[in-house]
Amino acid sequence: MTPYDRISPDDFVFSPDGKRLAYRVIAGKDHFVVVDGKPGKKYDNIGPITFSLDGASVIYRVEDRFWQFIVTEKKEGKKYSRVGPPIVAPAGAGLAFIADTVRKQCLVLNGKEQKGYETVGNPIFSNDGKHLAYIAGRDKKQLVVLDGKELAPYSAILEGSLSFSPDGTQLVYAARENDQVFMVAEEKGQAKYDGFPSPAAFFSPDGKRLAYMAALRDQERIVLDGVEGPLYDAVRTPAFSADGKHFAYLAVHGAETFLVFDGKEQQVYDDIPGIFIFDDNSSIHYIARKGSDFYLVEHHVVLVKPMSPVIIGLVQVDFTAENSGFTETAPWTVKDGVMRFAGGTGFFVNTYGSKVPPGFAVSVKVQWSSGPDNRGYGLIFKYAGQDSFYILQLAQNGYYGLFRLDSGKWATVVPWRKNAVIRTSANTLKAVCTNGSIKCFINGTLVIDAADTAPSNDPAAVGVGADGALQCIFDDFSVEAVQ
Repeated sequence: MTPYDRISPDDFVFSPDGKRLAYRVIAGKDHFVVVDGKPGKKYDNIGPITFSLDGASVIYRVEDRFWQFIVTEKKEGKKYSRVGPPIVAPAGAGLAFIADTVRKQCLVLNGKEQKGYETVGNPIFSNDGKHLAYIAGRDKKQLVVLDGKELAPYSAILEGSLSFSPDGTQLVYAARENDQVFMVAEEKGQAKYDGFPSPAAFFSPDGKRLAYMAALRDQERIVLDGVEGPLYDAVRTPAFSADGKHFAYLAVHGAETFLVFDGKEQQVYDDIPGIFIFDDNSSIHYIARKGSDFYLVEHHVVLVKPMSPVIIGLVQVDFTAENSGFTETAPWTVKDGVMRFAGGTGFFVNTYGSKVPPGFAVSVKVQWSSGPDNRGYGLIFKYAGQDSFYILQLAQNGYYGLFRLDSGKWATVVPWRKNAVIRTSANTLKAVCTNGSIKCFINGTLVIDAADTAPSNDPAAVGVGADGALQCIFDDFSVEAVQ
């Protein structure tokens, strides 16, 4: 092998099929490209290097004395005072670059010079290679040129904001006018903001949905399908599921960080470092921190099969799909992101498919729909069968209580009591069982601190229950193993 003054690992480029290799070599004052082991012509400077999509041609930018030009498989193109890097279409045979002509800049597409402007930005191709867009400057304005057509001019087009939908049918970009910025989609300006944390919009994989981050008065929000989300101190890492049906992002509010999934705020943590990952269309996971403890959080969109016979981490169910992991059907139905109880004769229990260890925390959001205001509904835990479990109940009249069914006989742990923390709308119930004690919370307020009269080291089930005289709604169910 011939020794050279310098070969940079950053300059090694393989063809798309992996069969060809090209790299830049510096030998004294000369620069040249070695392709498939054969050195090419020497120039003053070279780079960057790329291949055509079919791998048949190696393409690179050259500086030679007073001129710059593009070389395609040893064939030198037209010489200009300056050219930009070669950009190859991801499909088809498109090749584009920027060139300086006399007092103008222009895009050169497949060897043909396009209309000249005062400035021209690097172009982008659509995924199918059929469309091309770039930013051009003229008369102190900037505009987007799409497939040779000039779109509306603005004070500025934000660099890096041009984005095609995956199917190439839509082009979105960010523009500035009168000190405010806005997205332009389908050639129409959207709502105006102070800025964009990231100038690029996010398309769902099928190209049917669009999201972006926006800043307003020192806060940030997500705009999804043209609908503005809540304002938070910060929003991060928005992403769609592979089927485009679900959307999630991280939000920061004060000292709290949480996942927002399909518009619903999830469990609050001190921090969620890094990113979250869609495992598939049915589940998502991320690392979260509370105090000095770190958790691997799994959020199930559609829980077809419990991850484990016994829960070992945190499971959250938001009822966005019919198969939520709960065991019962009628009179229970899952629709529109909630689980509804339609009533019947007797008392009804619906348990989650996985059991919990002796130490656990379980919570659910409940809401009365109709029926007597003195009948109970609520949270089931330590369920060992239809005749053995605890239930934290509340009623629409503002009362709550803790009861235990033992061998088919009801026992009162805490009798019905009235408490002002109970709302006439939705209420969040939570039970924490550890070390022989039961702590119960309503809307974050501790209302019960009692001894566990049925201690057991055996895994048990958790769920929800309701008197058959009622109709009520359950949502945002979560269960977590704790020490």
